[in-house]
Amino acid sequence: MKYSNKAVGVLVASFNFCQLYSFPAMKRRNPSKLALASKQLRRSSRTAMLRLSSTELQSGSGDEGAKNEKKEAVSTDAEKGWITDRTPLSKLWCGNDNVEERFKIISWNVNGLRALIRKDPLALSKLVVSQNFPDVLCLQETKLQTIHVEDEKLGMKEILRDEGYVSYFSCSTAKKGYSGTAVFVKKDIRPSNDSTTVSIDYGIGKPEHEDEGRSIVVHFPKFSLANLYCPNAGQNLKRLQYRIQWDLDLLNFMKKIEKRRGVPVLWLGDLNVAHKRLDVYNYGAKHLLKQAGCTLEERESFSKQLEAGFVDIFRCLHPDAQGHYTYWSTRTRAREPNRGLRLDYFVGSSNLLGDHCNVTVKDSYMLPDQDGSDHCPIVLEMEVS
Repeated sequence: MKYSNKAVGVLVASFNFCQLYSFPAMKRRNPSKLALASKQLRRSSRTAMLRLSSTELQSGSGDEGAKNEKKEAVSTDAEKGWITDRTPLSKLWCGNDNVEERFKIISWNVNGLRALIRKDPLALSKLVVSQNFPDVLCLQETKLQTIHVEDEKLGMKEILRDEGYVSYFSCSTAKKGYSGTAVFVKKDIRPSNDSTTVSIDYGIGKPEHEDEGRSIVVHFPKFSLANLYCPNAGQNLKRLQYRIQWDLDLLNFMKKIEKRRGVPVLWLGDLNVAHKRLDVYNYGAKHLLKQAGCTLEERESFSKQLEAGFVDIFRCLHPDAQGHYTYWSTRTRAREPNRGLRLDYFVGSSNLLGDHCNVTVKDSYMLPDQDGSDHCPIVLEMEVS
């Protein structure tokens, strides 16, 4: 086992201290012998510390030592086959001259909206301003009850109102401080192409899924989107079968909307699945097969959704991108070393990526530097003609 220099120094000093003061009889019977022993112990301690200092100078100390330790940690991740380096992504679209044809959506699992606002009352305002006022902001895991939304003192309905947004909330009635979704839509959204007309639905068409506030569907004239917080398979995978049934019911629900309206559909948010090898930093670790979001059943369930005529938009646009995750465990402080998972997605009709659709996907990416949650926001940019 390898100890740091400082730890060894502390051990040496502690050992000498114990040697010196664990023989009270010596102090009583032979003071001169005690003085000699004390002198020898001080000399040996000083010699040990000098050796430690010399070692520190050779290996690097202070900031330089920290850099060396960080390099060792990175090399260890690489040796294990972990993907923690984030490959740079080039911007795929800078928009066009017609601002009215741009459509931007941001999705973010905030891990408790009240907690986020307590930490920084302007967190959402700063986000939309920094992102040039996206057309839609979707939040998951708000952990709100209806009483919180209606409480004027909390001011949930006032969030982003000054920035020009109208809000919609779906809250869990099954459990307090649990689940929940919210959508913020620009009031003046796309007046020239009649996108001001929107309608809102809640749920995914099955009563057994309607009491946890996991879905808000927004119908625009040329497409529909569903903001989702998909169920987690839970501890010991207790809800795994429920989760698989949710995926099937969601797929059928979105296909019905697509067929009934004759427009493309999107579903987005925290889908609670790390689908492929590049979507988890330590793919192949044995424990992943029993970890919620990484089981074969959940991955296969997501694959079936895509095989039904839908696409994982980020992965289609960036098939080889590595290290682009959306979730990091706060318990293990995984964010800084980028030991994360991609759990947040934009999934859409396959024709969204074609050239013969009124709505065309142009780019998708993450905002990994956004603080406030164990997830980071994800962004989708589209052109609406």
